[in-house]
Amino acid sequence: MELVIKAVGISVTAAVICLLLKNTNGEFVPMLAAAASAVVILMAAEAIKEIVDFITELSELSEISPTVIAIVLKTVAIAIITKIGTDICADAGQSATASCIELAGAVTAVYVSLPLLRSVISMVESLV
Repeated sequence: MELVIKAVGISVTAAVICLLLKNTNGEFVPMLAAAASAVVILMAAEAIKEIVDFITELSELSEISPTVIAIVLKTVAIAIITKIGTDICADAGQSATASCIELAGAVTAVYVSLPLLRSVISMVESLV
């Protein structure tokens, strides 16, 4: 709960400052937004580590392959990073760049998932 309150405080403060700077020093707005995002992500790092540790422990108990867990975690991380990047670019008025980030995120997520897709194909082939 404390993390969310701090994250909202930093984000809202940065948003207000961005609004104030928009008319006078607009070139600083994307940098401020990116910096605020980076601070919030760094603040969440400890919680993220605990979540990853818990999922790893859960996978050991359930005998789910660590490879599968790693693929899922990487894909979630790619989605989060892609969302933050596209939002920052969209806020800066760079919708084409935001679209490129979305494309790169989708391609990267599929690429990271290829080992899992290959194992599914192997399982299907072994059933046929």
